[in-house]
Amino acid sequence: MVKVESQLWPSCATATWLESGADLSHLVESFADVYSQGDGELAVALHAAGWQDQGSGMLDPVVEALHQLRPAKDSLDDTRLAVAALHQATATESVYGNAFRRSAGLPARRLN
Repeated sequence: MVKVESQLWPSCATATWLESGADLSHLVESFADVYSQGDGELAVALHAAGWQDQGSGMLDPVVEALHQLRPAKDSLDDTRLAVAALHQATATESVYGNAFRRSAGLPARRLN
């Protein structure tokens, strides 16, 4: 997962995304692009082998940009939870996506 943190995330999902205007659909595509290249499987395998992330806040710039788009009364923690859920869904899509869609009665393959 070092590859994801040190090489892809800062440039792909943070800097490039922020430069493009903090568009939510572009963020989803950026996350999906990173994990569709095998990094989802790598993340799951590392976790299963006992690896634990020692850092935190890797996506703080994303959280902050999205939070600024929300009404002032909205919770920052809710924004963090939404970003974490998106990150989790895209990271595990390649490994668990088909099964999770089937469990909800959807076709196994990804819907476009």
